[in-house]
Amino acid sequence: MSDQADLYALYDLEDDKDLRKAVVKRITDEAALTEIIEREPNKGIRLNAENRVTDPEKRKLYCERDGAHLWKRADSWWEAYGDWHYEHIRYRCVYCGHEYVEEGESRKD
Repeated sequence: MSDQADLYALYDLEDDKDLRKAVVKRITDEAALTEIIEREPNKGIRLNAENRVTDPEKRKLYCERDGAHLWKRADSWWEAYGDWHYEHIRYRCVYCGHEYVEEGESRKD
């Protein structure tokens, strides 16, 4: 048995969530991660596994279901309000294309 198979064999839904989380964090085999994702009821543990899967189609599903996005900075811009300037940063998920904007720096003239 390989180390990955041994780790997957240790994963048991009857175990405490902290133990399942520790086991899942060590698994790198995407087939094993996919099986765990489909069985795991705890969203935090699922997200840990989902974020390490690289198959684009699977990741799109995980983005939709659990918000397992991989954010990359897409662009940024500044807006002025009176004598203050505020930076806005747009992030885009590389798998599903979902975007969000957050405020970056601000400065006063």
